[in-house]
Amino acid sequence: MHTGVPRTSQFSHPLIEWYVEFSPTPISFGHLYVTHEQCAVIELPAGKLRIVTPTQSVMDRLAAAIVWNDAQSREQAILVAAKQEIDWMELQMWFANEGEVNEEFERFRKAVELARPQHN
Repeated sequence: MHTGVPRTSQFSHPLIEWYVEFSPTPISFGHLYVTHEQCAVIELPAGKLRIVTPTQSVMDRLAAAIVWNDAQSREQAILVAAKQEIDWMELQMWFANEGEVNEEFERFRKAVELARPQHN
């Protein structure tokens, strides 16, 4: 069922807590354009499903944080990075290509380390 949000391709189902968004291609995270070949693939009984990688998800949230000065988007990026495998070199290059100084990348990385669950 379409979520009813104008001009989006977001769908939901009453029995599932998540919604699915079908993004137009190519998708972008800030200035980085990603083709469908650069997305991750999940094999399902119905076929292949292309999804963004955890690193791309972090880029998406950080792009929103930068563009809209949105603290909640930055916090979401921190939470994803704290719980998923992130390609830190790719993310650092993304920061540089977005015109962000290396200190911003290091500040983000430290925030992620602080957000990770501590194992005793």
